[in-house]
Amino acid sequence: MTKDPNAPKRPLTGYMRYIGTIRDEVRKETGLNGIKVTPHLSKRWNALTDEEKMPFNAEFKVEMAEHRNKVEEYRKTDLYAEHLTKKKTKKFKKKPKDKNAPKKPQTAYFVMCNEKRNEIKASLEKPTMAAVSKKMGEMWKTLSDEQRQYYIQKNLEQKERYAEEFAKYKETDNFLVHQDKLKEFQKQKSRAYSKRSRKDEKKM
Repeated sequence: MTKDPNAPKRPLTGYMRYIGTIRDEVRKETGLNGIKVTPHLSKRWNALTDEEKMPFNAEFKVEMAEHRNKVEEYRKTDLYAEHLTKKKTKKFKKKPKDKNAPKKPQTAYFVMCNEKRNEIKASLEKPTMAAVSKKMGEMWKTLSDEQRQYYIQKNLEQKERYAEEFAKYKETDNFLVHQDKLKEFQKQKSRAYSKRSRKDEKKM
């Protein structure tokens, strides 16, 4: 979701106000930082009585009422209208995906990755995604021309198969339905950008 930088800032909740007063204290007690300290902050808040929470929640309620009024006023401004236009145009950056279309061929590198992934994971003490990806890159660089040619050939075979499957797919109703979706996508995208351009011209 596109964030509106000009919108009135939402006030801090009672919980956020409270933990702001104890964060440094809890950090020193636990020796933890960042997200690791969060459970300890939550535990301290949950241990408070309703009476102890009241001052923090009361401040939030007062400011939240003011915030709603500010939001209502802000939504009448040109800045908010501009934000809505940007939000609409942003969603048109990606074309609708055709879920029924044949899968595109993998590159030679990814053919190797799929074949060697389990082997690589087993060879690592900590097979994190980053570690596995790094190892795959290193393995690809060390392949001989003959070994690399094997994966290049696999890629060519997939390309040939894809071309045949896609040619058949183009004759189906699913393909035609998706083409209609693409046309509608382009129309809506053009309308959204045209509307935005007219607004920009008026400002100039």
